[in-house]
Amino acid sequence: MKGRINREGRLVFVRGGNAHTTLCPFQPSLDVPCGIWCALFGDPKVSKFFDPNKNAETVTTTLSLCHKTLKFDEFKDEREGK
Repeated sequence: MKGRINREGRLVFVRGGNAHTTLCPFQPSLDVPCGIWCALFGDPKVSKFFDPNKNAETVTTTLSLCHKTLKFDEFKDEREGK
């Protein structure tokens, strides 16, 4: 899975080659984007390990959210200073 936190702190997924801002399904208005302002939005954690099948180092980023932890093969944090 590919994704990023954009400059505004919103979570964005890349699906089918297109970027999509993720909306919070738990907000009554359903127009609040998922992002860093939520107390349940974790910090991205990068893990590196050697994959013998690919004979290369593999980088995975995990991001904990309110009801799920997501795993990204490609992840970028576009916030200033990150």
